[in-house]
Amino acid sequence: MNKILYLFILFNIFSNAQSIKPASISSAASNLSDGQNNVRFTLGETVILKLVDENGNSIGSGFGSTQTAVLSVQEPQKNIIDVLVYPNPTSDLVHLDIKSTNLKSFQLNLYDLQGKLHLSQNHAALQQTYSVNLSHFATGVYMLHIKDFDSNLIATYKIIKN
Repeated sequence: MNKILYLFILFNIFSNAQSIKPASISSAASNLSDGQNNVRFTLGETVILKLVDENGNSIGSGFGSTQTAVLSVQEPQKNIIDVLVYPNPTSDLVHLDIKSTNLKSFQLNLYDLQGKLHLSQNHAALQQTYSVNLSHFATGVYMLHIKDFDSNLIATYKIIKN
């Protein structure tokens, strides 16, 4: 009987050593309440392993993404500019055929999906066709923004680079 009790005590002591207690490293959090309902949330990543040094500094490992980007394609404002963007997908040049515009000048900005600006060009709206050379860019998806010179977004196009 003593052996069984001894094994039971050892099992209870060592079985707790395998438990994982998740924590959260949060970049933002909020608690919303209307008196009857309560919603609590955090933006961050779940941590399943946490190490603390003698100075109290800690590091954790878990699951999550280091960056979040919200991207969308905005339909062109046809009353301001009417553009045909081709070929898409492309391996080198993207052409912009301006069918009509009320702009005297415009700006082209090319962003990757993380929001990093890779190209910025200013153009006077004098010609009908403009070309953007993407041959030196990495394969991926890019967002082409057309803005007026007051930095108002006029149109957004998703460009696929092969």
